[in-house]
Amino acid sequence: MSPIGSRHVACVNFLSKVLNRFLSEAMIVAVQNWDRPGKFSELQPDLSILKPREDYGQSRPPSSEDFYWLVEVTETSQHLDRDRKLPLYAQADIREVWLVDGVNEAVERYLVPSGERYRRIEKVEIGDEIAPQAFPEFHLSIKNILRKSN
Repeated sequence: MSPIGSRHVACVNFLSKVLNRFLSEAMIVAVQNWDRPGKFSELQPDLSILKPREDYGQSRPPSSEDFYWLVEVTETSQHLDRDRKLPLYAQADIREVWLVDGVNEAVERYLVPSGERYRRIEKVEIGDEIAPQAFPEFHLSIKNILRKSN
């Protein structure tokens, strides 16, 4: 695995804080945690946004129905995230994945899993906002997600 840089850490910490602050009753935010979508090996996405469970995941790993969406933050791992992880997430029927691309300063949203790919891909750039499908009223600024101050 590629080493995690300070921009990566800042992005994950920011998203975790904001999601927990505003949507904590509606979800569980798992940070770089175990996640086993279906029959696949542990992928450890940067953030897994899960439906609340009384046992917080103790009794069983999450299934595709348990995920609202996943977030992968990429700076040096674009190849791994796009070519290896995304096909596995699609195969596991994860309905929404955000790829936060610090290099190209955008968030790519992958929707409508079909086999090993996503049929719909949206690119959201600085100056725009993104809202998860599960919480369309909750908007996040791409500038804030990328921790850009100017």
